[in-house]
Amino acid sequence: MNRPFGAVDISANLKGAVPKTLTAKILVALTEKGEIVQKTYGKTNFYVVNQAKVETLPQEELQGLEAECKSVEDDNSALSAQVKQLTIELAKVESTPTDSDIDEQLAEAEVTVREMLRDPAGSRIRVHVTLLFLDSEAPAL
Repeated sequence: MNRPFGAVDISANLKGAVPKTLTAKILVALTEKGEIVQKTYGKTNFYVVNQAKVETLPQEELQGLEAECKSVEDDNSALSAQVKQLTIELAKVESTPTDSDIDEQLAEAEVTVREMLRDPAGSRIRVHVTLLFLDSEAPAL
């Protein structure tokens, strides 16, 4: 990250792998080499990357990267919409009964219809069911 750190911060970020005193000595050596810049505030020293050595991108390359980023974000939005649509479609397919479920429901309905047709009080139902099957095969009674 391109922000100032103290020797204590750096040592803590290294989870104590390098002692604080050694970290301070290393930072002073890097300052003397010109790799980093030391800023003193009171008794505390902060270190930051030497901004003169930070590589910058030309404006054209930066605009190209921004355009590429925008393109990737647009593709991501389109793919997210497609995932949402496919998830909805999947939910519909999963909620649709399978062929075996339909066969089972149909068999149960046929049993119920046969029981109703055998009932003497169900004579009106027999006529209605027969009319339903005029265009197709009527069930054997």
